[in-house]
Amino acid sequence: MADKQENFKTEKWFFITHRNKCTICGKEFVNGDESFIGHLDSGELAHTCKECSSNMSDARSYSISGNNHRTIPRPSAKLWRYMDLAKFLSLLDESSLYFTRIDHFNDPYEGALGVATNEDAWIKMEMQRRAPFVNLKEFKDDENDFEKEKKEFDEYRRKIRTWRLNNYISCWHQSESESEAMWQLYSRDTQQGIAIQTTFERLYQALPVTANCEFGMVNYIDYSEYNNGTSGKYFHMFDAPWYKRLSFAHEKEFRVISESPDFNMLTDAHDLLIPVDLNLLIDNIYFSPKADKWFVKLVSNIIKKKYGLYCPMLQSNLNRASFY
Repeated sequence: MADKQENFKTEKWFFITHRNKCTICGKEFVNGDESFIGHLDSGELAHTCKECSSNMSDARSYSISGNNHRTIPRPSAKLWRYMDLAKFLSLLDESSLYFTRIDHFNDPYEGALGVATNEDAWIKMEMQRRAPFVNLKEFKDDENDFEKEKKEFDEYRRKIRTWRLNNYISCWHQSESESEAMWQLYSRDTQQGIAIQTTFERLYQALPVTANCEFGMVNYIDYSEYNNGTSGKYFHMFDAPWYKRLSFAHEKEFRVISESPDFNMLTDAHDLLIPVDLNLLIDNIYFSPKADKWFVKLVSNIIKKKYGLYCPMLQSNLNRASFY
């Protein structure tokens, strides 16, 4: 079982890092293209277009490629998570990452499709898009076809809303350097703030396969311009967790979304704890630029002696002296 999970993890990482084009002919995928993953005769993994899939001994359909609604950063991209001391110690003590259920965020637009005034236009557009995939033959002799179609659509929408509550999110700041704004926003006491820094690849490898995670950068949009019937300004209900309002663009957020994980590790607040290998996850630990030296020394000793972590522990240099 463990070998099977590791093989799946390796295969998924290969797909993530080679998702945009065929590894044989170089064809770039667009939304709607069918792609295949498998092994060449040499044993190497390949992710191919339909035409090149015949080169693999075990080609199998893997996904509808493209996924233009989100961007995947390069494996070495730096990711940061800023927090106060209590949350950091909880991370160490639980050896788990905290994932927040999508409806528990303060932002009322989390998982939203648009502004309320555009809802009727969206319903009309979505019903037209969905019509070719819905079998309504049983209704065709009925004078109330539209009402029955609307009833079917409402049931479909209820199922999507239920699905939405099975999405748990871990938020990271993607940047090659520290952020003064993130220190201020996400450590309640900036004198005792701590940040862990990892990379996309380290984060991926530290998470268990059973967490059923997807990864990507958040898209920042003006919701009034989307899902209002305008061509090209559309995203599907399943893609809603990858969008946020423009007013949050400063966060440069990278998300890990766990959808209906295979294990039950719910907190009392009905959020999710997912176990991770901390030695694999954490590249560096940073202390707030305003942290006192005694605090840095104390917490560093706790990290080493109690939790056995020996990654680099650095004091932020954002407050280093300048000259004029």
